[in-house]
Amino acid sequence: MYKYHVKEYTKREVEELLRQQGFEIMISRYSEVYDRTLLKPSTENQLKELPNIDSYIDMIKFMLRNPNRINLLRVVTYPVIKLVPSLRTTIVVVARKTAVVDSTKKIVRWG
Repeated sequence: MYKYHVKEYTKREVEELLRQQGFEIMISRYSEVYDRTLLKPSTENQLKELPNIDSYIDMIKFMLRNPNRINLLRVVTYPVIKLVPSLRTTIVVVARKTAVVDSTKKIVRWG
């Protein structure tokens, strides 16, 4: 049984939460950075390689040096993640505080 609570947000939900707290959205996008590093290393040296994976070709090379089911899955699914940004694991938002919001007001997030 998974013991941690995880809430997954859409980009629109993150933007709305920030707006409700008085922020102006300046940049909002899905990032693929984390998707490239979700490979499974077998050794300490391979773990150190992960930050240097900058492209799909690097992912394939890593998988060929370190074949396992997770790495194969990541290499196969990455092109789909590139085509459908909402499938990416990370949302990046840059926002600026522009208004003071009454923090005692109840916020309804999900209907």
